[in-house]
Amino acid sequence: MKTFYITLAIIAAVMIIYHFVIRPKMLRRGVTKNETGKRLAGDEIIRPKPFRSTMAVNLNACPEDIWPWLVQMGWSKAAFYSYNRIESILGMDLHNADHIHPEWQDLNVGDTMWMSHPRRNNLFPITRVEKIKSPKELVFAIYGPEDPDTKPSGVWSFILEPIDENQTRLFTRLQVAQPSLKGKLIFYFFMEPAHFIMQQGMFKGLKKRLAPAPKVEYAEHIHV
Repeated sequence: MKTFYITLAIIAAVMIIYHFVIRPKMLRRGVTKNETGKRLAGDEIIRPKPFRSTMAVNLNACPEDIWPWLVQMGWSKAAFYSYNRIESILGMDLHNADHIHPEWQDLNVGDTMWMSHPRRNNLFPITRVEKIKSPKELVFAIYGPEDPDTKPSGVWSFILEPIDENQTRLFTRLQVAQPSLKGKLIFYFFMEPAHFIMQQGMFKGLKKRLAPAPKVEYAEHIHV
C-alpha cells in the first residue's frame, strides 16, 4: 500500500510540473510574452476561445525566399521538412523535399493541403487553404476527417514578418475548437506534445534548407 501512495505522489508531482512548467513553455516555444497574445491571421476563424499554441523562429532569409517552401507543403509534394522517421511510423507516407519545386507553387484559397496519404484520412484531419497573402500570411482551416464539409474545427497559421533585409520571424499558430472531454484528454496528452515535436522539427528543417551553401575553397596548385 505504501508503494502505491508513493507512486501516486510521483505521478501527481510529474503532472503538476508538466501542467504548470513544461506545457506553457511548450505551447509558446520561441515566443516572447508580448507576442503570446498577438493577433494573427486566422484568429477570427475559431470561436469561442480555442486551444492555442503559438511558436516562432527567426530564419536567415527574407519572406520572399521562405514563402515558396511553405506553399509547397503537404503530402505528394514537399511534406513538412520535419522528422520523417516519426511520420513513417504513423504511416503518413511523407517525403521531405530539399529544394523548391516550381510545379508546386500554385496554391489558392480552397485548395486541399493533405497532411498524409489519403488512405490515412480517417486518422488525420483535412486541411484547406483559408487565406493566402504572399509572402506574408498562409492560413489553413482544419476539418474533421469524418465530415470535411462542415464548419472548420481548427486553424493552422503561418505568418512571416521581416526583421531586416536578411532575417524573418516566422510565427505558427495552431488553434483547435473546444472538443469533448475525450477530445480534450487526447489533445492534452498526445496532440500538444506531438505538435510541439513536429513543429520544432519543421523549424529545424527550414533552417537547414535556407542555410547558404558552403563556400568551396580550392587549394592552390603548387608547381615543383
